[in-house]
Amino acid sequence: MRSSPYSSLSPRDLFIVLNAIPCLGNRKALALASSPEALEALDHLAPDDLARAFGISAQAARNISHFPVEDFLRKETDAVREKGFSLMTWADAEYPKRLREIPDPPVVLYFSGKLPGGWERSLAIVGSRNPTLYGLEMARRFGRELAEAGFIVVSGLARGIDRVAHEGCLEGGRPTIAVLGCGLDVNYPRDHAGLFLEISSR
Repeated sequence: MRSSPYSSLSPRDLFIVLNAIPCLGNRKALALASSPEALEALDHLAPDDLARAFGISAQAARNISHFPVEDFLRKETDAVREKGFSLMTWADAEYPKRLREIPDPPVVLYFSGKLPGGWERSLAIVGSRNPTLYGLEMARRFGRELAEAGFIVVSGLARGIDRVAHEGCLEGGRPTIAVLGCGLDVNYPRDHAGLFLEISSR
């Protein structure tokens, strides 16, 4: 038995750990976390038996069996705190309701800043990284007017349409949410660092 059995973890810590296990995925993580029998099995079954019993890949089962649970949790908690980030898991009541309804929801969200209340009134704007001037003008206008109508704009902080949609929403007086294509600790694109900080401060 491991020194830190999966079945003894809090629901929040369990999702943080399962999210980090290579080859497992969100759907399998949710299924395992929702089953008391599965949690006991994670502590006791050999990898091959674990794979057969719960329909996960052999590699995922081996990763579960050899994952450094305590060490990972300590390092991850320290890293999130030191970098000033936050995280939210499927087990948290604040987890966005609309994300729970998609087919493959992320079991852990890492974010910077504060998730705005009432962000269910949101709309995504994404587009080309090399838009026309007209495209830039319209994306900024849509972002601003949606904000003025009480919506939050969600985009990807990429160059082009994404950037001006975020900026338009901020101009309209509402917070905006950037869903990043890389880790929070990766400053990309570098020329958007100022916008990243402005989004985080709202």
